This record gives sequence, structure tokens and C-alpha cells, in this order.
Amino acid sequence: MIEEQVYNTGNIKYDDIIYIKDIYIQQRVLNKLHEYDIHDYDNNNIDNDIDNFVTIQQKRLQFVIDEIDNNTTIYPIEIKRSQLWTPRHASKKYKYIVMNGNHRITASVIRGFTKIPVIFVN
Repeated sequence: MIEEQVYNTGNIKYDDIIYIKDIYIQQRVLNKLHEYDIHDYDNNNIDNDIDNFVTIQQKRLQFVIDEIDNNTTIYPIEIKRSQLWTPRHASKKYKYIVMNGNHRITASVIRGFTKIPVIFVN
């Protein structure tokens, strides 16, 4: 049996390894880091805060990519099972929703993984 290629989870237990294509990932998470929802900002200096937020998100993504490249232990993605559903503007139905781990999924896609280790949460 061939072991699936996923990032290193070390001794951290995970529930399953699933196809990334079955997880609903907001398109903006994959394509445009500057379109993240911004909840914590200073109304008096919003442009500077958005620039700082983007820089922090890009650094976080690069950090996770570096962890994958260095075979560092990375925590599995937390997902929630859902009934098959189609989000607005999507062309397919999804089985899972990301609860925690957008940077890890994005980094995995960038590094060419098709599957990812997951923990199911309610």
C-alpha cells in the first residue's frame, strides 16, 4: 500500500486524510490574501491597517510553506462535515468546511498536495 503524500504531522493524531478538492475553501483564500475578512482595525488609519494585515497574512503563509519544505511537524486541518452543499458562485458540491487551517490548506495546494490530514470538529 502506497502512503499518501501529505505534510508532516509527526506524532499528532489525525482522523483521516482527505482530498483537498472535497473541502470548501473560499476562493479568496486561495487567490488573493488581501481579500481576507478584516475584523480588527483602526478606523482612523484603515489603509495602513489593511497593509499591515496583508503583510502579516503573507508572512504567515510563507511560514507554513517553509514548515512544509523543512518537513516540520504541522498540526492537521480542522474541518466540519457538511451535507453536500453548493456555496454561492460555486460549481460543485462540497463535503467539508474548513474550521481552522486556511493557511495550511493554501500552503499544501501551493506545494502540490492533493490530500491533507484532517481532524473532524463539530
